[in-house]
Amino acid sequence: MSVHEDTTVNSEPAHLSPEEVRWQRLHAQHLDVKAPVDRLVEVVRSLCGANAQSRQAMMLSLRARIGGLEPAYVNKALEEKRLVRTWAMRGTLHLVDPQDLNWIVPLLGPGLIKKGMGRRLELGLDEKKVALGLEEIRDILREEGSLTRSELVEMLNERGVDIDPKSQAPYHLLARAALEGIVGIGPENDEGKQTFYLVADPGAIRKRMSDEEWQAELARRYLPGYGPASLKDFTSWSGQSVSRAKRGWDILRENGTIMPVTVEGQVLWSLRTQDEHSDKLAVSGTVVNLLPAFDPYVLGYDDRRYLVPESYHGEVYHGGQTVPVVLIDGLVAGVWRYERSGKRLDLKIKPFKPFDHTIRRLVAEEAEDTGRFLSQSPSVVYIK
Repeated sequence: MSVHEDTTVNSEPAHLSPEEVRWQRLHAQHLDVKAPVDRLVEVVRSLCGANAQSRQAMMLSLRARIGGLEPAYVNKALEEKRLVRTWAMRGTLHLVDPQDLNWIVPLLGPGLIKKGMGRRLELGLDEKKVALGLEEIRDILREEGSLTRSELVEMLNERGVDIDPKSQAPYHLLARAALEGIVGIGPENDEGKQTFYLVADPGAIRKRMSDEEWQAELARRYLPGYGPASLKDFTSWSGQSVSRAKRGWDILRENGTIMPVTVEGQVLWSLRTQDEHSDKLAVSGTVVNLLPAFDPYVLGYDDRRYLVPESYHGEVYHGGQTVPVVLIDGLVAGVWRYERSGKRLDLKIKPFKPFDHTIRRLVAEEAEDTGRFLSQSPSVVYIK
């Protein structure tokens, strides 16, 4: 069946401009007005997980959404297991609420495990070795508590699970363990190395509903953080097949939980509660954001026409990766990078078109806050 949504509804869809779509998405992602620091977990939940492929990018992504955030606050949330890093949407690392871990991983895990089978076999991880490795990982973490990857691999080898610590096999075995709901990634240890710990039974919460109902829950959680969006956007973000993602989407469409909007002839969807509050967005005036690589705002959609001018897609998207971007009112208007040297933080900004004085002032404010977060003194240089 086609990815295009069935637009049959009981009333005429609302019409939005591309600018209104961007403002609604900015608001949904806490990029128009930053949330207070005590809402860290709530912000992560509202995004249905924050991309965490790069730990530093993850931290900067949270800084962009939470006023006055300090790295120590995030680390404490990880230490207290109020947040956990794990492999989830698209088979990539995400920061999630442990309560969401208990149903998202069992929902997405089987499909992602199947997708990764070929690569595991290339690394010598056949199902027999994987099964033995998972059993030993459970036992080791139950006995030892949190361990670094190197410590865990060393103990696996001591117990007869032959894993080359210099290969990618440890990464893929631990990813499989995470997708089975066995391990989570905790805070860094004193040496700055990430640790792994044993998580609780992820199936306990999921058993309350059917697979289709959990699919609907995932779609219901996606739209408040990313809508207006399409089924194809949701499918791309979650990493599922169209047919599987559509089951839950259709439940929401049929019971009236979501409603269509049209944008230049294209049909997108929002939760009805989003539509009710769409005229109450908190900010008037220009909003500038410095977003890191892998930011949810940039990765949350298949269709990028409302995010990045088409002629600049190549500047932002490189294969499956993205670079840090400058947002002006939700539209990518440039890219940036930074270099850290002692107490200095050098930010190099490459606008797609020249920024006026107001935009430069707002960029400087964002740079100042980035420096505060990283405990460094920022300087901004514009490059071509």
